[in-house]
Amino acid sequence: MRPPAPPRCARGGLAPVSGGASPVALSAQALRLRAWALGMLGGAPAGDAPAVDADAWRVFLRVEACAVPLRNALRAAGVRAGAGEAELDQAATTESQRVLSARSQVSVIDRLAAGEGWRIAVLKGGVALQAPSPLDVGDLDLLVDPAHAPALLAALQAAGYAAYGEDHAEPGPRDHHYAPRWLPRTVPVEVHFRIGEMDPGVDLLGAAVPLDGTRALLRLAPADHLRHLLLHTVAHHPHRRGRLRDLLLIAGAVRALGEPATEAAAAELAAHPFAAQLGETLAAARELASGRAPADRWRRASGAAYVAAASSWVGRLGRGSQAELSTCIYAAIGCAEDRRRLWRRLWVRASSPSGVPALAWLESRSAAAGGAVRATVRVARYAAAAAAALPVIRAAREAERRAE
Repeated sequence: MRPPAPPRCARGGLAPVSGGASPVALSAQALRLRAWALGMLGGAPAGDAPAVDADAWRVFLRVEACAVPLRNALRAAGVRAGAGEAELDQAATTESQRVLSARSQVSVIDRLAAGEGWRIAVLKGGVALQAPSPLDVGDLDLLVDPAHAPALLAALQAAGYAAYGEDHAEPGPRDHHYAPRWLPRTVPVEVHFRIGEMDPGVDLLGAAVPLDGTRALLRLAPADHLRHLLLHTVAHHPHRRGRLRDLLLIAGAVRALGEPATEAAAAELAAHPFAAQLGETLAAARELASGRAPADRWRRASGAAYVAAASSWVGRLGRGSQAELSTCIYAAIGCAEDRRRLWRRLWVRASSPSGVPALAWLESRSAAAGGAVRATVRVARYAAAAAAALPVIRAAREAERRAE
């Protein structure tokens, strides 16, 4: 399962990926699916799935990454997915394959850690790989004692793992992991030497607890695990706020921690710049954890994600351009802190040399000139991304209106 090469850049209107229904129509249908799925996953009697196109199912499942738990909920309730039966089965099979791949990576890392005495904690979705209804994983994230990380990377290389990208020779303050490592047909392994959104003064590995089903691996302490999931979803990746897979993962962390400790963890986040958004996400996860369907607080953001997933031109953008587009979309429809973070990103000083040879040469001659050119290029790229975000946001608003 090799990470895909970045697709070529292209621009265009909101043309559908499939050549069928428009992105607005597919997004509206996907929003109806989302409302129904929240009921199913929350244990509410939601009945059979709404009648929507198979393409809408594909868009919904691609964004929400919840095929396995949703299919399990349908079977338990004895309801049907209608035109989405085949799409749901196919997506669930793909998610299950990624889960099996991640489990195999855990076995490899566990064997290495047991043999060498390395302190390694499995993060985020990797903690739930053995759950009865496993959740989709895109990679396996590990937090490794910085003293052990070079030896682990060397051991992975000796085992045939290749680097996807380059490690920073001198990691900057915003860097927190090495380039992903991968074997063909497996999910990548991402080795973290710190967790960017967590307090660097907290000894997360020192407080970590054994990971069930392994000989030597750890997981973050339950309260740290919950805080990490919340901060990663809300602050680090705002496009994942309200994504069903992430809400289910956080709900599992809430169940494992228990209500009194969850309340204490929530209180510790009250002073965070994203306190309101963290509170919304935690509230929805608590409702799911207790078997209730939460209110959907993310319809506009979900609609934008569906529109982007259904638009052919977005799929043809390079990875960097997609990230810039996503940042601009969610800064526009998010909160004031999202917009402040975007503004700071425009002017942040780069902590490593440019990957563009001409800029790297200029920086080597004059750091000030090189920094000025990089900032100018960055502003121009984000200005283009902001212009491209406008039709996506307008389409999301229209999709939300049609879905009502």
